[in-house]
Amino acid sequence: MIDQRTVAGKAVTAWKANYIADLGGIENVTTAEMAELDEAAITKFILAIVNTWIVENADRLVSGRTRGVAAVVQQRNALVATLKGLLESLGLKRRARELPSLSTYLAGRGSATGEGT
Repeated sequence: MIDQRTVAGKAVTAWKANYIADLGGIENVTTAEMAELDEAAITKFILAIVNTWIVENADRLVSGRTRGVAAVVQQRNALVATLKGLLESLGLKRRARELPSLSTYLAGRGSATGEGT
């Protein structure tokens, strides 16, 4: 796993936390989804590195001799397809977080403030 103390580790962790929130919070994410989310986060991180390299080396993407596109473009597209598949499996739409009923909320709030005793 990526070291959480590094910039990269923090970026992966932040993206993963945001996606967990989109899935309705940690309590709504299954163990299998969490494993898939780990893979998606790493794939997204690798894709960001590849994208940066492509932008910084745009003049090297097409061979002057063969007029072919560099292999890195095909590999990038494979990463995009992999990430897309993982995200589609997890769900691309935001899930609503389950909230307690009003009576449950008020009962919990009353006990937290010492009311009702």
